Amino acid sequence: MKEIKDIILNYIINKYDENTTDRKTHHSYCLFPEQDCTCKSLNNITYDTSLIQGGYIDSFSMVTILVYLENTFNIKILDIDAVPNNFESINTMVQLVEKYMIEKVIKKHTIVSNSCSSMYVYNYFFEQNKHPAFIDYTNPFISTWIPDDEQYVKFCENYDYYISIEPRFGEPINTKWSIEHNGNTRQTGHLPYYPVMFLDDIEIHWAHDRTNNDKKLQKDKLVLTKYNERLNTSMLYEPIFLWCYHEMYNTHTDEERKKLIQRFNNIERKTIFFTNIREEEQYNENTIVKFISLWEKSRKGDYIQKATGEMFKNEILYRF
Repeated sequence: MKEIKDIILNYIINKYDENTTDRKTHHSYCLFPEQDCTCKSLNNITYDTSLIQGGYIDSFSMVTILVYLENTFNIKILDIDAVPNNFESINTMVQLVEKYMIEKVIKKHTIVSNSCSSMYVYNYFFEQNKHPAFIDYTNPFISTWIPDDEQYVKFCENYDYYISIEPRFGEPINTKWSIEHNGNTRQTGHLPYYPVMFLDDIEIHWAHDRTNNDKKLQKDKLVLTKYNERLNTSMLYEPIFLWCYHEMYNTHTDEERKKLIQRFNNIERKTIFFTNIREEEQYNENTIVKFISLWEKSRKGDYIQKATGEMFKNEILYRF
């Protein structure tokens, strides 16, 4: 699929370039006197070229382009955004289109992940767009994690069943993660108390909701209230399941990993898996397995958060 910037660029060139053989001919749409005209041909513009200040398009052209963007990308641009600054270059138009396309996705879907990836996505969109819709967590499991990878896949496979279960709280049962990560989990006493929720056989850790041991019951109640509120909201949305390779918490053989990812890909809903293995990359109607080469350079928290948000944005815009 063509990138948004190329679609817009081709439209601008085809719509407004006079296709003269002499590329120094003054264009009728140029806002500058002919003797001062330096714009030459639209064929010479780049994604960053100043289209309005450079005299390539005028305010009337801007209205025509706005209608084109709305019709082409099935969006409705609000009057507050229909300003020259947003149409100054191809790149500013791309940012405008992406803002509305992403908002459509967010308003139709809840992003479910294991651990923090969905939070990274929501926060990234909010930072990019400064719009409250992007920070309204519709995922009831935001910032929770399931320490058993197979349980996470099973949870996604049977999502509707598990969200219909009445939650209960208790002591953690799963020990896989603690054994493989130097025992640094709640049951070893290395971390303060946080609630562990069970939806039937699925064990969900609310590790970001920590408290002192003498306030366990109060914290469990607070988490339950938060969960139920977000769950009721999430019922209005279709889930997109997100999984990142650095959030696979157990050690797997190559064959075990392959089978888990295949099960995840076979879920009859939209799934995105960010992998560190190029050969695993694949795409179909509902499945994206995307190789993230950038993560080979850095695993720092801030870098991963930004990369997760950017990659998710690109995939939902150009694949789904």
